[in-house]
Amino acid sequence: MSKDYMITIVKPPNKPPTVIKIPKRLRDMEKIVGGILEEARYEKVLIIYNENQNDTKLEVNNIFNDLSMKGTILITGNDEKNGDVRSLNRSELVKYLKKINHKRRDIQNEIE
Repeated sequence: MSKDYMITIVKPPNKPPTVIKIPKRLRDMEKIVGGILEEARYEKVLIIYNENQNDTKLEVNNIFNDLSMKGTILITGNDEKNGDVRSLNRSELVKYLKKINHKRRDIQNEIE
């Protein structure tokens, strides 16, 4: 895989998560979350979200049992060595697709 792209999970409010391949560019991630990016470390991955969490137009997104945010979020790998985002690996994809609050579905089809 090119270093210019990454595999990530996108989770819009009230919709199921999807595995996507996106360019590893700020403007592309901002387009997905609908605004300026903010990131939070969650376990060993990063949650990328819209920094304007006070925006009443953004819907609540119940991501995990212990985490809710507003708007669409991205879950990416955390490249701590280089201080950057990275693709999720296969085990991370499986783990976080299972953990996301949404109706269960065939996760195996998501990662193949």
